[in-house]
Amino acid sequence: MSINKISMDLLLQMRRLSTNAVMYSGVTAAVARLHTTDMECLELLTLHGPLSAGQLSRLTGLTTGSTTTMIDRLEAKGYVNRQQKMSDRRHVTVVPNTEKIDRDFDHISAPLGEAMLLLISKCSQDEIQIIDRFLQDANAVVEAEIGQLAKHTN
Repeated sequence: MSINKISMDLLLQMRRLSTNAVMYSGVTAAVARLHTTDMECLELLTLHGPLSAGQLSRLTGLTTGSTTTMIDRLEAKGYVNRQQKMSDRRHVTVVPNTEKIDRDFDHISAPLGEAMLLLISKCSQDEIQIIDRFLQDANAVVEAEIGQLAKHTN
């Protein structure tokens, strides 16, 4: 196989994984009775920790008004709390309630997590390091592209 064929096959598998991740997110949100965007927001908060409302708006691509509405829904369900800075009450940090998130969603996401751990266990440490480095680099590329595309949405 030529390097071009291998590269194209890898790109195809990455597209499939990306599409499957989007579909999985939609299904898990439906099972959890949440909007897909709300589920993605919780995932962002779980990955990054507390974020400002503005950061959530940028990361999700939502308008500030839509972000506020999403935060309202998540706060009403007990998944997040708003914290205001005493020095500037306009600045709001959204803090995930990780205990509730874990309690409510672990039964949904655990089977996939366990399957992925089993898949990883079949790899050597060298292979895991290569895959990890590749995924870190791939995520950086995708995040940069999201930032570039988001500039065209306003």
